[in-house]
Amino acid sequence: MFLEMFQFLFDIFMVFGPVSGFIYQLMKILKTKSSEGFSSYLCLILTTSNILRIYFWFGNRFSQALVLQSICMITVQVILLRYVIKYRMDSRFFNGFDFFDNFDDFLQHFWNCFFWGRFYFAFIGYLSLFLESSAGSFQVYKNYKRKSTEGVTLFLFLTWIIGDFIKFIYFIIDQSPYPFFVGCLFQIGNDLTCIFQYFHYNQENQQPFLIPNTKESKN
Repeated sequence: MFLEMFQFLFDIFMVFGPVSGFIYQLMKILKTKSSEGFSSYLCLILTTSNILRIYFWFGNRFSQALVLQSICMITVQVILLRYVIKYRMDSRFFNGFDFFDNFDDFLQHFWNCFFWGRFYFAFIGYLSLFLESSAGSFQVYKNYKRKSTEGVTLFLFLTWIIGDFIKFIYFIIDQSPYPFFVGCLFQIGNDLTCIFQYFHYNQENQQPFLIPNTKESKN
């Protein structure tokens, strides 16, 4: 009974835990009406990787909790991307480019290959894993390029590192294939880098505390 309850709670966390940080980030964007600092490529990569993960499920069934996690992640990322583009100062970059139409064409090509067999699904699975593992790299690069993490919440980075550590434990329990461990470790590396950048750049950009000149103040 206890193990069943633990498994149920663990599955609930696996479904909703990874999206909590992005929901918090979305609330910040809506509040400030600015998405500067947050990498839009993160939304694109996570949306793509989770859609591919669902494709992979049709050919190689795995935990339903991970499928539900992908559905939640896709929903949140599409909404988040909508407002990232809306409040991005350089949103003119997207003029003349209908992202959703082009993205739909891209996914249709994958769906047309649905009956290629198990090798196709293996390719889809590893491609999804690769994309998901590399997603954080875009945020790391954006932070490095701007020399700032302003606009991105620390809560988002913390949910990444906590979620990836738990996912790593899940892979151990589930005896997942070796590439899953490699991908997860790469994600953890990106998470730690983002957290380091957050504190490093905030310290660099912090205004020095000025001690008033007592002699001048007396005058």
